[in-house]
Amino acid sequence: MTRLKRPKMVLVGALAVCLATLSGCGGRSSVEGEVSLDGTPIDKGSITFVPEGDSGGPKAATVIENGKYSFDETRGPKSGKYKVEITWEKKTGVKTPNGDGGFNEVTKQSLPEKYNKSTTLTADIKSGKNTINFPLTK
Repeated sequence: MTRLKRPKMVLVGALAVCLATLSGCGGRSSVEGEVSLDGTPIDKGSITFVPEGDSGGPKAATVIENGKYSFDETRGPKSGKYKVEITWEKKTGVKTPNGDGGFNEVTKQSLPEKYNKSTTLTADIKSGKNTINFPLTK
């Protein structure tokens, strides 16, 4: 019977490691901040942190609402260097029929490519809580 206890302990230990990894305990950080263009808060957009080089880890993306974004430590990027891509689908004031008797607001990407497709933005995420603001200009 003594021989059976050791394999059970190893199995329990391995299971604990797997659960910790799945629960988000993989060194992620919380990140929050504000995003504006020429002083105007981005009302509705997205922000994506893309790992650079050997930073490892997956991309981390979230929405920007009323000029603010945030990631908690279960969804945020891991520590490391990132390229940052920001989009802003700004309302144009034009509405089109949606087929259900209502209308959809037409939006247009309103940020220069240097902030999204050809981003020049970077961030260095540290372990723990990070506040990173992006005061963008045209």
